[in-house]
This record gives sequence, structure tokens and C-alpha cells, in this order.
Amino acid sequence: MDYHDWSDLGNDIRRMVDDAVNSGNFQRLDENIRRTVTDGLENLSDSLKKGVEGFTGENRGQGMPGSRNAGDPSRSAGGSFQQAGGPYGGACGFLSQNPLFAKTFGTRAGGVALLAIGCTIGGGCIIALLVFLIMHLAGLAGTILTAMSGILIIILIASAAAAWAGKGFLGKAKRFDRYVEALRGRTYCGIEELAEQVGKSRRFVKNDLQKMISSRWFKQGHLDRQETCLIISEDTYRQYLESEKQLELRRREEQERAQRAREENEGLSEEVRKMMEAGRAYIEKIEQSNDAIPGEEISNKISHMQTIVERIFERVKEHPDCADELRRFMDYYLPTTVKLLDAYEELDRQPVQGENIRNGKQEIEKTLDTLNLAFEKLLDSLFEDTAWDVATDISVLQTMLAQEGLTEQELKAEKSSGPL
Repeated sequence: MDYHDWSDLGNDIRRMVDDAVNSGNFQRLDENIRRTVTDGLENLSDSLKKGVEGFTGENRGQGMPGSRNAGDPSRSAGGSFQQAGGPYGGACGFLSQNPLFAKTFGTRAGGVALLAIGCTIGGGCIIALLVFLIMHLAGLAGTILTAMSGILIIILIASAAAAWAGKGFLGKAKRFDRYVEALRGRTYCGIEELAEQVGKSRRFVKNDLQKMISSRWFKQGHLDRQETCLIISEDTYRQYLESEKQLELRRREEQERAQRAREENEGLSEEVRKMMEAGRAYIEKIEQSNDAIPGEEISNKISHMQTIVERIFERVKEHPDCADELRRFMDYYLPTTVKLLDAYEELDRQPVQGENIRNGKQEIEKTLDTLNLAFEKLLDSLFEDTAWDVATDISVLQTMLAQEGLTEQELKAEKSSGPL
């Protein structure tokens, strides 16, 4: 019933009471008011039925956005969004067939029932309270009427709570459909994206998802540790935990490696220490490029280069006086090498390998061979002093052995000149 219907009903009841008071005849007052109120409740019931049918019909027509056309390409973890029967169209049909999502028909039906019952009983209570108010204004109220008014107010509050709860159930079910729609066939989705989908805050959506997970609406649902992503599959969640474990292990390894590098660099000058830190960064970048580039032949070249560069910096760490020989190596050769590797990664990622891309990759591979030869020569030059010192020590040793007559030539001469 709309506002005008309620107004007409109230005017009818008031006229009946005025007529009875003016005439002093109250015999048919109760019967007339009861008949008027009954007609009003029947009209209210018809209005509510039409409202509920319109509500379900609207959802039947809309369903989920992904279910409007049978040929829609949107898919979820258990199949495509297709039109299905039921009061909520494709959404209910899809969810009822998907092992990752619970059936929400009971919640929807309960919400509609609570909303209808709450509105019906609440409307009846309002009508009765209006009657009692009019009777009170007419001077017909008594103790019993006052007590009944209090009971009706309590019933009205309870019915309003029931209607509010029913509306909440229907809203929750609708948000669940929107979450499923936002997944678009994926088994994970960021909470920010889901919040945009339903037009709610990130905090609200996070709490909403936690309740749905606890209620098993997402049968295999989880939130990640940072509570920034919804994961609806156990397999995906296990993969996430494994990746988190690997990330943590790698983080610890990097921390331990950095700690070892700090300990190893103790006692070195500030200039050499900075050079060693920069060298470690270049080595890590070369290693990352090697992981990103799948080709076996170029991977071997990059691995060989990484080994040479590591040995160069190991040599500098053992003999810091060699650092001056690495100026051009640090300022030009290593930065250029990293640029070449980045360029190769970009070329290798292209889905179509045309002639220009293939020629570019071949040129970079040849340049890596040239750089490896240059780095090998640089490493060899760092051992020049050691090789010279070794040669000097050998020469001195041979001289001393000759003076003592302990060389092979002296021993043969001594043996040939012995007694017959």
C-alpha cells in the first residue's frame, strides 16, 4: 500500500469512530473497523507479493552480468557462466554446479521470507496502532488498549528486525554473486578489485569475505597472509604457500649472503668495499638474466661469464691492490654487459621472432663471446704478479739446487766421474 492508501484507511476509521461518538451507537463500530483493517491487510499482502515477484523477476532477468548471453566468454573455475533456471537466473544455476562455491538458495529464500513476514506483520501492527491512536484521540482508550499498544510496539520492532535481517541476507547473496563474477574464471582475486566490483570499502569486503569463508560459501576459500587477496582453490592456496616459503628462503639467503659480504669486506678500504658491493650487484643481475633467458647455448655463455666475473672480484678481495686495474671494467664493460642482457631478454620475449629480432639476438650472442674472452684476459692479467713471483722463486730454487749439486744434470756428471 502506498501513502494515499494508508491515508484513506486512516480517514475511514476516523469517520467510523466520529459517527459512533456522535450517535452514541457503538454496536457496529468493532465490526466495521475489523472489516476495514482486514481489507487493508489483504491489500498490503497483495502489494508485498507483487513487490517480491518484481524483485525476483528483476534478478531473473539480470542474473549475473556474465550470464546474460549463453555465448558470453566469461568463465569461472568450474565452467562457463550460462543461463539457468531459478529465481536468480544464471548466477544460481552456475553456483549450484561449481564445487568451489556453496549453494545460496536457502539464504535467498530465507531472506525473502523474513522480508515478507517482517513487512506483513509490521504493516499490520502499524494499522492496529493507528486504530488505537484514533480511539485514544476519541477518548475510547483504556488500560487494556494501552497494554495491547505496548505489545504491538514490541511486535513491530521484532518485525522490523526480521525485515532488516532478510534484506541483509539478500544483500549478502547479491554481493557473493558479484564476487564470483569478478573472479572471471580465476582462482584468486585482489580485494581491491572485489571492493570496486561491489562498491564497498576494502575493510568491509575483507570482513565480508572472512564471514563467507567461515560460512563455507567459498568452500575452499582463503585469504592470503597479508589479507590482500582472495584464493578460492586449495591447489592455488598450496602453490601460494610454497611460493611464500621459497620467497622467505631466498630472502634469508640474501640476508646471509649480505652478512657474509660485510664480514668479508671488513678491513678493506671504502673504495674497494664499494667496488665489491657493486660487483655483487652486477653478478646478481647476470644471474637473473640467465634465469630469464631459456636458450641452452646462450645460458652456457652467461654462466661462463658469471663464473669469470665472480673470480675477478674474488681476486680483488684477496689482493685489493688490483682494484686500480678494474676501472674500465667497472665503469664500462659491466654496465654495457647488463644492457646487452636486458636487450636480449626483451627480444626473446617477443611472440613473433622476425628477421631483425633473430639478427639482433645473434649479434648479442657473438658480443658475449667477445666479452668472455676479454674478461678471461683481464682475470689472467690479475695473476701476472703472482706468475712473476712464482717464476722468480723457481729460478732461485734451481740456482740453489745447482750450487748444492742437487740438480739432475749435476747428479749425472757426478755419477759418470765416479770410480770404475
